[in-house]
Amino acid sequence: MDFQGFFCYSIYTCLAFQVAQSTTLAHLKSPLESQHSSEAKIINGTEALWDGTRYQVSLRLTAGEWLFGAGHICGGALISRRTVLTAAHCIWMPASNRFRNASDLSVVVGNLNRYQRDNNTLVLGVSQISVHRDYNATSYRNDVAVLHLNARVPANFTRARAIPLNGDLNLNASNTVCHVSGWGRTENGGYSPQLMVVDVAIVNRSQCATNYGALVHDGMICAGYMEGGRDACVGDSGGPLVCGEQLAGVVSFGVGCAQPGFPGVYTDVASYVPWINNVTKAYEDAGGLSDDGLGNGANGGTNDSASYNGTVNNSGVSMMSCAHALIFALCSLLMRIC
Repeated sequence: MDFQGFFCYSIYTCLAFQVAQSTTLAHLKSPLESQHSSEAKIINGTEALWDGTRYQVSLRLTAGEWLFGAGHICGGALISRRTVLTAAHCIWMPASNRFRNASDLSVVVGNLNRYQRDNNTLVLGVSQISVHRDYNATSYRNDVAVLHLNARVPANFTRARAIPLNGDLNLNASNTVCHVSGWGRTENGGYSPQLMVVDVAIVNRSQCATNYGALVHDGMICAGYMEGGRDACVGDSGGPLVCGEQLAGVVSFGVGCAQPGFPGVYTDVASYVPWINNVTKAYEDAGGLSDDGLGNGANGGTNDSASYNGTVNNSGVSMMSCAHALIFALCSLLMRIC
């Protein structure tokens, strides 16, 4: 390849990456956040270590994995060897007014760097999605979803472990210091290739509502600092808020990121433990994978769908994303010019 060809190839490769990354994550920015001009980012976080974050997963669009790691859209937490908890808004497509198909998604565990793929990397498909029947895409109420994987994480796979669910409904009133992790934007403005973690404190409901008002409902929990400074946001959605080695929250929404007076708002896991247990059991009873990896139903297997507590809601056909169409057009144009 001559210098001109190499130069053009480099241009459209970098351009394609930037378009795919920004387009993939842009819809996950909440309407509340878009009212502010500040960049969404994890502020004052540090690189995560394996000991404390082996439950962390990267939720990806399979169509976006033209470069391994580029399809990342959200975080999630492994809550059993075949189940992931994430946010419902990660599954929702506002432009199409529907939820994604299970076959659109994959879950990746095993590496702190989301672009790294080696013998420690485990990629699993999603067989079915359970979304809370009362999820509201405008208010972010009941912003919770369970991903049922198409295979279990092997018992001898030491790079991942399930995290227990917090069942303490009184956590909302405490000042407990917890931590949240994800691959979202950093203070440098780009999305972090390395998993980052930041400490945040639980903010009681009345204090959190000082500025949020009626936007904070039952089933939500606030964490951060009223003076701002530390938070998680775009690219971290669906990720885990962990308090005392238990999953206490799911990254949901906020106004800006680390803005004074506006701590992050999370789905309160304790409020949804019965629902999580119910949809998991229903999936197994219908023929899904149990913890031993064996199908329990007469026919075994699972269906490729998103569901409201078991009622199939989404059976659409996957389409090429806008990002990929734009990439194809730009690359074709650059090839003609070069």
